[in-house]
Amino acid sequence: PPPPSPIPILREPRKDGLQCQLQDHYGNPCVYIACQIQKIQEHCRQVHHRENPQKKGRPETGREVQKPWRTGVHCQHFFVRGPGAQFFEVQAAGSSPVMPSGDVDLEAIKKRLNQEMQQADEEQRRQISKPEESREPNPWLCRMGWVEHSEGYDREELRALVAPVKEDERKLEVLCRAFDWLIQDAQYHCVRQVVGLEALFEANRKEVDKEVQMPFDSWMDITTVVRYTEVCKQLM
Repeated sequence: PPPPSPIPILREPRKDGLQCQLQDHYGNPCVYIACQIQKIQEHCRQVHHRENPQKKGRPETGREVQKPWRTGVHCQHFFVRGPGAQFFEVQAAGSSPVMPSGDVDLEAIKKRLNQEMQQADEEQRRQISKPEESREPNPWLCRMGWVEHSEGYDREELRALVAPVKEDERKLEVLCRAFDWLIQDAQYHCVRQVVGLEALFEANRKEVDKEVQMPFDSWMDITTVVRYTEVCKQLM
């Protein structure tokens, strides 16, 4: 359907909108609009999983990169922040309406509005945000401050970063293998014959003002070593 006329009580429409030309999760044309190149690129990467074919550095002479968005879109929004801050396309100032007055396709407008709301909810759900302390089901997360540390990041991107190394990620595979060797070497050297008994007592100290009763024991079951090592790899 054609875009609606600008809403007079809102701010004057912007003329530098960038509208996504890809399809959403439901196979419908995406209606996302941004006014910054970084935001439309981030949208294409996070929502549509589309990587920028233009590599870093100077572009090749004579090669035109096809961009998945439309430029020069006139747009408005209701709010500055929150789901209502999503831009929507409007007619250019001075252009005549495509549809005559009284012949508005209400079903098409409702469908488009629902698409915009679903897309805004999906993007808000993917973003990590700080909940109210009384509603946080896990007090350990509040105590450790993980939410504040990762606030604003995309959940799916973080899950991909801590996923197991794939077969085609040869460099990461070499790093992880070297880390396994490092853990094994450290385990073999954390013994009395190498570092001494005093160092093992200090390594096993939990509190500064309390005496240590037992020295550190580096022996662990192989399944425990593998499990701990995998967690350390995810943190790397």
